[in-house]
Amino acid sequence: MKAITKPAETKKLNIAIVQVYDDNIKAYAEYSRLLNAMYAHEKGYTYISFDYDIVPVFVSVYYNKIIAVDSALKDQRNFDWVLYIDSDAAVSNFNHKIEDIITRHEGKEIIIAQDSNGVNNGVFLIKNTEKMKEFLQKAYGDRNFYHTKTPEQSAMFHYLTTEYKDFVGIESPHHMNAYLNGYADLKSTKEDVKNWDKDSFIVHLFQLSTQDRVNIFKQILLANNIICLSKPEETSKIKTSQVNTEPK
Repeated sequence: MKAITKPAETKKLNIAIVQVYDDNIKAYAEYSRLLNAMYAHEKGYTYISFDYDIVPVFVSVYYNKIIAVDSALKDQRNFDWVLYIDSDAAVSNFNHKIEDIITRHEGKEIIIAQDSNGVNNGVFLIKNTEKMKEFLQKAYGDRNFYHTKTPEQSAMFHYLTTEYKDFVGIESPHHMNAYLNGYADLKSTKEDVKNWDKDSFIVHLFQLSTQDRVNIFKQILLANNIICLSKPEETSKIKTSQVNTEPK
C-alpha cells in the first residue's frame, strides 16, 4: 500500500502595494489611496504611502516612484514583491489577486503593462532581488534622461528593453493598467484609452480631470461595496475595518 504524502504547503508571498501621495493632488489621490489600501487589507497585503518630497530637489518629481519602490524593496519587513500604483490609478476589481499575475509570469522579476508608448510605468510589479534593485538604481542614476518629457519612464523603458529585457513579463494593459471605458460616459481623443471594463484589475485614469477622477473612483468604491459617505476619511467598508494608510 502506497503511503499518502501531504503536499508541501506553498509559502504565502509577502506583498506590498506602494503609492506616492501629495496634498496638491489630494482631491482624487485620497480616493485612489483608500481603494488600494482597502484592497491590500482584504487580501492580506501591506499598503505603504510615501510623500512626494522623498525625491531630491534637483531631480524631477517623477522619479519619486523609483525611490519609493527601492525603499520598499529594502524595507525590514522583507517584501517578496512590490506593486507600484500611480496616484491616478486604483484597483477596480477586488476579485483579482496579485499572486495570479506573478504565477502567469513565472521566472520574471518585473511585470509591466504595454501601451502605445512601449510600456507604462504607472503600474508595475517588481520582485525583491538584487538584480531589480540594481535596475532601479541604474534607471534613477542615468542623467541622460533627466531632461526628457517623461524622464523616469524613458529611463526604465531603456533598461527594460536592453540590459534587463530577459527579466521582464509583459501583462495585458486591459488587466493591469487599463484606461477608461465604462464607469462614466467620458470621451477620449486617444485611441488607446479604450481598454477598461469591469473585469480589469487596475484602472489608470490617465489625462482625466480631477473631478472626473473623483467621480469614477467614487463609483468604483460603491461597486466594491465600499460606502462613500462624503470624504475618504469617513468611508467604511462592509464587514471590513478601516485601514491606516501610513507606513508602519
